[in-house]
Amino acid sequence: RYRFAFEDDRSYLKLAFPAPRYGSDLFYPTLLLAEILSSEGEGGLLGQLEHRNDIFDLTCTLDYHPDFSYFLISASHKPDADGNRITSDILRTLESMHPFLTEDKINGVALSLLTENEIYKERPHFYGMMKSQQLVMGGIEGLMNYEKFLKAVNAGPIHHSLDSLNAAPVKRFCYSSRIDSTKTDVGNSAKHLDKTLSNGLQIHVREEQGSDIFAVHVLGKNRALYETEYPNGSVDVLHRLMAKGPSTMSPEDFNKALEKIGARLK
Repeated sequence: RYRFAFEDDRSYLKLAFPAPRYGSDLFYPTLLLAEILSSEGEGGLLGQLEHRNDIFDLTCTLDYHPDFSYFLISASHKPDADGNRITSDILRTLESMHPFLTEDKINGVALSLLTENEIYKERPHFYGMMKSQQLVMGGIEGLMNYEKFLKAVNAGPIHHSLDSLNAAPVKRFCYSSRIDSTKTDVGNSAKHLDKTLSNGLQIHVREEQGSDIFAVHVLGKNRALYETEYPNGSVDVLHRLMAKGPSTMSPEDFNKALEKIGARLK
């Protein structure tokens, strides 16, 4: 068990189980099992938990690499909820999930994944991003083999994967909220300044005590409306020219001045 403390309005729990390696007989069934347990309704893990009202969300994923894989169950829950109780609830429920892994549920999730794949294929650039891990591990052939598995899936390997998961040792990582309700709100103690200059320029200053960065945002309101008075694109050209610096400096001198203070201009 590993425990970490940080400031947030919820606590987090992660359970890690050693899982089948990529290319093994149970790899694809375990990959599909993660999708089934993450789904809603009957067959989904969250819906069967006794203490589900204390949990904000729960997901199951298979994190795989060339030499090892981990089955991860990640949950966020109320800070005052008992993490030990939620962990016991998850492990106990996992052992009793077999009746909910029906042929209909398994085939339904598999069909949903196949449909999702076809939608991704319509946008090849998006498909590459969403399937990047599988592409790196097994290439196009690996993706095609997973689709073949999904089209001919049956309940046996899925239940075998669940048995292997329940028999595996588990590591628990707890990320506990340590927010002090009596602490002064940073937003209320920050310094504010609102001012309008003689030329009409409005200045709004906000100090955020949690950051060491000084940032200036220059906003030209209703920029596109000015293009009704000038040729189309002229305001956009002006916008791009501003990045070259003022008329009193060359672009090179302007960049050097920015570098001296470590500034970044966007």
